[in-house]
Amino acid sequence: GAFALWVAGWTAVVFVGFLINTALAIVVVAATPFVVLAAADGAANPIASNFKAIANVPIRYAISILLSLALLAAIYLVFAITGLFVLGGAASFLTMIVGGLVLAWLAIVWALLYRDTSVGHSEPDPATSR
Repeated sequence: GAFALWVAGWTAVVFVGFLINTALAIVVVAATPFVVLAAADGAANPIASNFKAIANVPIRYAISILLSLALLAAIYLVFAITGLFVLGGAASFLTMIVGGLVLAWLAIVWALLYRDTSVGHSEPDPATSR
C-alpha cells in the first residue's frame, strides 16, 4: 500500500511538473530518481533515502543522469523521424517495443546504481559489523 501511494504521488508530481514546464519536470525526475526504488525497498522516508543515495555516489549519479537524458533525447528524435516513414499500427508497435526495452534497461541501470549505495544495500557491510 505504501509503495503504491509513493508511486502515485511521485507520478502526480512529475505529471504536474510536465503540465507547468518540461524543464521543471526533468529537474524533478533528475533530483528524485531513487524515490520509487527506496519505497519499493521499504524505506521509512523514500525522499531522504533518495538524497542519501545520491550523496553516496555523486559522480556515478551525475554521469547516469547525463547519459540517461542523452539516450532519451536520442530515442525521442528517432521516434519522431520514424513517425514520418512508418505509419499506423506498425509505428505504434515499433515505438512501444523499442521504448519499452529502453525504459526497462534504464530501470535496471538505476536499480543497480541504487543497490550500490549504502542506503540500498540490503546486506550489512562485513567490515563495519563486528
